[in-house]
Amino acid sequence: MAHLHTFGSRAYALNYHLDKLDCLELCVHIGYLVGYESTNIFRIWIPHLSRVISACNVTFDKTKKYQPDNTFDLVTEEWV
Repeated sequence: MAHLHTFGSRAYALNYHLDKLDCLELCVHIGYLVGYESTNIFRIWIPHLSRVISACNVTFDKTKKYQPDNTFDLVTEEWV
């Protein structure tokens, strides 16, 4: 049961599709947990891509949930 997380929790999924020259780009997709495929594979909704991805390397922030009126940019105050 330790692998279960609350639906709607903010998730930071690792982005593997970066070129070596894009080292200053964010290396994560910021999204929200919408489901599970397996015990270690999560379904993450990425708002800026408007799609759901499957990811296994995900870090969750349980203190932040999805708020429809809150939108965040790719770079937020949290990262500065």
